[in-house]
Amino acid sequence: LYNDHYAPKIIVSSRGPDVEHYARIMALFGVPEAAIIRDRSAARTADHPAGVAALPGVDPETTRLILVTSLYHTARARACFVHAGYKRLVMRAPAVQMYQRDELGSNWAWRYRCLPGWGRELVGWGLYKLRGWL
Repeated sequence: LYNDHYAPKIIVSSRGPDVEHYARIMALFGVPEAAIIRDRSAARTADHPAGVAALPGVDPETTRLILVTSLYHTARARACFVHAGYKRLVMRAPAVQMYQRDELGSNWAWRYRCLPGWGRELVGWGLYKLRGWL
């Protein structure tokens, strides 16, 4: 997204060493260090909106964000950001996850392989609703 000029900055949001791991991946894809912003405050999905909002130049009402997360996780991540007041969101899953479907050669094989991820997300939705994070 950076190299195609959709995003002038990349925000890497996580906790612990994952932030640096993801920042290194961005650098491998040609994103310059100056364009990578790190949010080290998020331990779970519900934490990301507040951590991103605290970054310089981010306004949930007006800032356009392209959220990239796993194919399974896009809906819950979007719901967390919307719940936190973000207005301009676009969701994306990494292209490699989209192509895995084609490599398996059939819809049923792809769906079977995805069951654990979808199951975790279903449990996540329930927990987030119970805790008031959505």
